[in-house]
Formats: sequence, C-alpha cells, structure tokens
Amino acid sequence: MKKLIALFVSFLFPFISVAQTDVLYSSKTSGTSKGEPIKIDQTESTVIFQDDFNGDNTETGLNSRGWITLNVDGGGTTSWFQGNPTVFSAYEGPTNGYVGQNFNGANGFLINQWLISPPITVNAGDTLSFWHRSPDNTTFDDSIFVRYSTTAGTTPGDFDITWGRYKVSNTGWARWTGTFQHSGTVRFAIQYYHTNGGPSGSYSDYFGLDYLQVISSSSTARVQVIHNSADVLAGSVDVYINGTLALDNFAFRAATPFIDLPAGVTLNIGVAPGNSTSVNDTLKNFPVVLAAGEKYVVFANGVLNPGSYLPNPDGRSTAFTLFVKPQARETAVGSGVDIFVLHGSTDAPTVDVKAREAGNLVLVNDAAYGDITPYFTVPAGDYTLDLYLADGTTLVGSFIAPLSGLNGSSLAVFASGFLSPSGNQNGAPFGLFAALANGTVVQLVPGVVPVELSSFTASVNGTSVSLNWTTVTETNNRGFEVQRKASEGDFVTVGFVNGRGTTTEIQNYSFTDSDLPIGNYAYRLKQVDFDGTFEYSKVVEVSVIAPKEFSLEQNFPNPFNPSTQITFNLKTDSDVSLKVFNLLGQEIATLVNGRLSAGNQQIEFRADNLSSGVYFYRIDATGIDGTNFSSTKKMILSR
Repeated sequence: MKKLIALFVSFLFPFISVAQTDVLYSSKTSGTSKGEPIKIDQTESTVIFQDDFNGDNTETGLNSRGWITLNVDGGGTTSWFQGNPTVFSAYEGPTNGYVGQNFNGANGFLINQWLISPPITVNAGDTLSFWHRSPDNTTFDDSIFVRYSTTAGTTPGDFDITWGRYKVSNTGWARWTGTFQHSGTVRFAIQYYHTNGGPSGSYSDYFGLDYLQVISSSSTARVQVIHNSADVLAGSVDVYINGTLALDNFAFRAATPFIDLPAGVTLNIGVAPGNSTSVNDTLKNFPVVLAAGEKYVVFANGVLNPGSYLPNPDGRSTAFTLFVKPQARETAVGSGVDIFVLHGSTDAPTVDVKAREAGNLVLVNDAAYGDITPYFTVPAGDYTLDLYLADGTTLVGSFIAPLSGLNGSSLAVFASGFLSPSGNQNGAPFGLFAALANGTVVQLVPGVVPVELSSFTASVNGTSVSLNWTTVTETNNRGFEVQRKASEGDFVTVGFVNGRGTTTEIQNYSFTDSDLPIGNYAYRLKQVDFDGTFEYSKVVEVSVIAPKEFSLEQNFPNPFNPSTQITFNLKTDSDVSLKVFNLLGQEIATLVNGRLSAGNQQIEFRADNLSSGVYFYRIDATGIDGTNFSSTKKMILSR
C-alpha cells in the first residue's frame, strides 16, 4: 500500500506492476512486483488534448500524430519507443500502450532526448497531466524536465518556461500535473537529459509515459473534509479558508459532503479550536492549491502535541496534518461499492484487513499509520472485516461493514481513535468508520471474533512431521484440515482435527504426518466453521532428511503380543529383504522383498499364529550406490 507523501506533491504513487527483461528496449533493473495497473477515474472537466498512447508509439507513429521527437545528443541506439510490457505494463489499455525511453538513447554518457507535443491552444489555469514510472525500486535517477514553449516552437531553445526537473516514480505509476501560466498556442515537451547516462552511466535506466491530457481550467475542485484528529483538544474545530470561517464547530468523526472549492489558487486552510473568535485563533495552517476539476477527500488527522501521546509503533510522525486522497470518487465506477481505506489511528501498528465472507480476501495489506489505499470494489452486501497484525495471523479486532443497498456508492473507510485510550489522555477508543459522499458517517460495529490462531509450528522426527498449534479464541469452529504440499505439487489434505466449537479458552492441537519420503514439505491449516466458511493459516516448511547410515532398530514393543513394529534406516534407495526366523533358523515370514526409498522405514509384524518364544528378524539391503548392509536382532513373543 502506498504512502501519502504530501498534499500536492506532483508524484503520487498508485499501484505497481511487473518484471524487467532484456534487449534494446529494456531496463538495467531486475526484479518483480505484484499488482495490476489502476484504472482511470474520469473527471467531468473538458479535455483539450489527450493521447492515451494505446496505439503506435514508435517514432513513426508518434510523428504521424503530430509529436516531434528530437535526438539532441545525436547518438544512441534508441529514441522514443513502444512500451515494453516485460519491464512493466501500461497504466491503462494494452500492456504495451505507453511511450518508453531508456539508457540506450545516450551518445556515450550524454542523453538529451525530447518529446515535443503538437501545438495546443490553452488558457492560463489549464492543466497538463501524465502518468510516469520507472522499474520498481530502481536505483537509477530517471529524472525528466517538463517545459513548454509560449511560441509553440519546435527547437529546444524555444521552450522558455520550465515547470521543473522531476524524478520519475520508482514505486509504480504516478501522476504529474502542471498548470499553464499563459494563454495562447503552445507546445509542451518532456526532456530526458543526463550527463552521466547511457549503458555505463549512473543516472539513467528506463521510464514510461502514459495517458497524457491537457484539461481546461474550471473554477472549482470537489472536496470532502473528514475530521479524524483524536486529540482531546480537537473534539470540535473551526476551519478557516483564506481567513473566512468555512466550517463551524466541526465535530470529531464528522464529514462534509463533497463541496466546491476554488481551484488553481492558493488556499490558506487554518484549523482552530471550536468556538474560536477569529482566524487569529488557528493552531495549524496549511497552504494548498487544488487542481481544476479534481476531486479530493481530505482528512484532518494526528495530534497537536505528539509528546503528550503514545508514539506510533512504526515510528511514523503523529503530528497534526492533512492526509489527502486525490482522484476521489463521489459514486462508484460500476454497480458495486468502491472503497478506499485510511489508517488513521496514531498508536496502532501496521495491519492487514480481510473480508471474512469473501474467503478472507485481503483488502488491505501492510497498512501503516497514514497509509491510504487505492480504491477497490466489492459487491454490495454485509461483510465482517477482520483486522490482523502485519503477520496476517494475529487478530486485532473484527467489525461489521453494512454495505447492503449501497450499490453504486463510494466510501471512505478510516481507522480512528486510540488502541490504548488510557495511554493517550483517555482519548476516543479505536474504531472503524465509513464516510459516504453525502457526508453521512457510519460506525462499523464490532463483530464476532473468529478462530484466532496464536501459533503454528512443525518439527521433524525421522520420517515423521509433528504439527502443533494453539488457538486463543474459537467461534463456530468445526475443525482444521491439515494440508501438505511437496516441493512439486499442490496442497492436499492429509488429515482433519476436530475443533472446540466456541470457546474463549486457550486450546492446543497436534497432528503427526508419518512415513514421509525424503524431501521438502510445506504445511498449512484450513480452519473450517460449521457454516462452511474457512480461512488458511500461515505456511510452515520442513525438510525430511535421509539417514547418514544404514541401521536396524530394536522392535517395539518387545516382548510383544501379538504385533510389533520393526524400524530400520536406509541411507539411500535400496533393494531390501526383511525376514523373520525361529530358533532353528527356519524362515517364518518375509516382511519386505523389494525396492524401498531412503529414509526411516517402519514395518508391522503380526504373530497371531505363532507360539510364544524367541524369534529373530534379519535385514539384507543393497543400496543403489552399491553399499551392502546386513543385521539381525532378537525379539520375544509372550502370550
């Protein structure tokens, strides 16, 4: 889950995607990342110019659409090219639907490549935006200049306005936005410039551009404000905008509907205690600029004096601030319910959120304080949301999300309050809340705690694996399927252990998986409720290792009646003969006569038709490595 960096930093990082490979249009960074490219949330603004780069992005294709490509450094083996989906997939559209540029465009160490737009007529206040990224976690400085020419020129010297130099995102696709300060016909340009680039340089790798728009300015942006500061002195606040009281006695855990605010100009947002007398009473001030036609959800969060409250367990700042969700939605994109989540509890650790009724689908993964998720969509219905620590197994709490009847709605779900009120000046206790676009806030009531697994371990004894696990609480627990996976293959069920139904007492369980061939194994538990719902435990791994030597063990029990176990160890796959003799040396039984795998072997001998007395058992083994082994031991049958 991505971290909020600042209110209006141009590089905001949505989702992640995929791998890097080879050849001309490739990256110097290797590795993979999980996830799918996010989809575009269309605004109602007027689009003056747009290129989604879903077609031909070779130089020929770009030039045919009015783009100008300049190779100013005069060298290199590539210029602007069709995106390479083996490095990463496009932000939207086909996987190769973006423009790529990389280190192979250099002349020696110098890279100076320009992508210049067709001429566009704009008004001051109109905005340019595009999506950009490099390979995830690249160490190379793939920065770019973004400029525009007020004369619509086509040479580098014509670009008299520079927005700045910006580092391309290395944590997934991110959006850059800039505002035109001039009216008239212009061209804009993206310049890839490095003096220490190229295949041997330190400041170039591979980056992509996608979904570029020039949007007409409008007078407003749409904003929803949510008060989520649990500071005991901020039970209600007054919010001033440019010195004017905008929200009077705005209560903790309250939300506004989406409202129109001026865009393209600096707004000085001041937060004062409730019942303030003027803007001079503000405790915190935030200068912001809203993008025209954009939609935001803004959370007032944190505490005024962090030293008076418990620190965040992950070391994050808990100072009073604004957390912002850009590209917010007032309605769902489809017929489901669109949700994003803010971790807004200052003393809560990193958590996961799972939807129990959806097979424990992980909705939120490793969310720390201040993290805001991308939107995800679920069908309308009621869900139990289980909060776990980042290990995915330690349950923090459960909450009911009543989403029935909310088809087509969009929600902001936020964690609020303190896990430890007593350590935080007896502030509001922890809870989950959901804000609808119309300003309605719903508290998610606590749900029934499911089976809480506190430990799950595995140990090896010869060719047997012992599994042990402990539960702290159980609700409606029918039992546990024990599932095993060899190094090659899928998980299969090898046993079932009955649960204890519903209990709040600690319960201990065990299971032994015997007579395993040599190899590596993974185990997990599938906890099943009486109503059929289930969830999986973490996976534990073990190795069953071949014995170092051949050996024949003493039978057990001994004396015996009427059966006993004969155990022997094979250090390699072997042809084995195991026979039983009486005191006269006469063969009584042949227990094994064939090829067995290396490892610990157990054979049962039954003497139902034999008389009491002394007997001998003998093993003869020839290993596939040529090793021969023989051994004889005595056993006593006592009727």
